[in-house]
Amino acid sequence: MTTFPLAAISDAILSFKKGITLQQGRAFRDLALSIAEADASVTANLLPTVHLGTLTTTSGTSQTLSSLVLTPYKSLRITLEGVSFTATGPQLRLGGVGQEITATLGTAGFGFYGTVLLDLANGVATAITAELNAGASGVGAIRITDTGYSTATTSITFDGSGGGTFDAGSIRVYGEK
Repeated sequence: MTTFPLAAISDAILSFKKGITLQQGRAFRDLALSIAEADASVTANLLPTVHLGTLTTTSGTSQTLSSLVLTPYKSLRITLEGVSFTATGPQLRLGGVGQEITATLGTAGFGFYGTVLLDLANGVATAITAELNAGASGVGAIRITDTGYSTATTSITFDGSGGGTFDAGSIRVYGEK
């Protein structure tokens, strides 16, 4: 991975009709590469996609990611990994009643896997998910729902329809510019 070389680039090397050295040219090249590679030394506001947080869905009836500042982002990409409930029947919701993003969990021990794209301009979430267990195929779903979330949102909540209690999995949330 390329290290973010901002310290090697100063206004002094950008003077009119002044050539740049090989070292300075490499610093400009490495600047773009470090941003593209999401190097840890790059300031988060320069990255096109930023990990905003991970929710562990191993207990409780809802999980909330709070203290969010979404104004720099156009959308959220949400990844579901093995999110399941203690009983069969619930659907995973993003934001509350009527905002289901998965099919109904039909088999105990199965969990939801997939990706949700949430457009912060209109609040619409498009989810492509599947109910899986240890590599076995299950029910897949494509759901579209209006969440009401926007760039003014400061927290997002996931829960199960019918009050299901989480028992496994995680949800990762990324902001995309």
